[in-house]
Amino acid sequence: MKSFENEIEKATELSKQYRELTRHNSLATYNISKSIDALVRNIDLDLEIYFFSFMDKRILGHSMTDKFGTTITLNTLLEYKNNDPRTGFTLAHELGHVVLGHPLGISFPDLNSVKGYERSANVFAANLLMPFEVIVSQIQEGFTQKEYLQHPVFRFNL
Repeated sequence: MKSFENEIEKATELSKQYRELTRHNSLATYNISKSIDALVRNIDLDLEIYFFSFMDKRILGHSMTDKFGTTITLNTLLEYKNNDPRTGFTLAHELGHVVLGHPLGISFPDLNSVKGYERSANVFAANLLMPFEVIVSQIQEGFTQKEYLQHPVFRFNL
């Protein structure tokens, strides 16, 4: 079974950059999903983020690299401006594909490799949205279980 150390390390690095940029070090104010696009611009990741109406409504996001650069495309169904609960996770997931160096925009003949890349991007997204260091610091400060459960991440408002 894979340990996902690389995914966790890369998400932690990006999370630290976000916290340095915003000074959001507590779980109460750490809400990277609302500002991932601004983070991407501020840390020199050479990529563009667009919305597109995919014909297949099950596709929430896609990442690809071509001669024009790297692009993350999110389905217009996500309604970014209306705080759709899936938007933050989908964007963090697609960013994971980019940051982790997954092959982008190609088809895979082997379904197992697709599952591996998707699982890897999910681990990256989860660790970016809820970094271990932020959670530990809140436990040490006495953040209660009720406060955790009231946090937007636990209401799926990522």
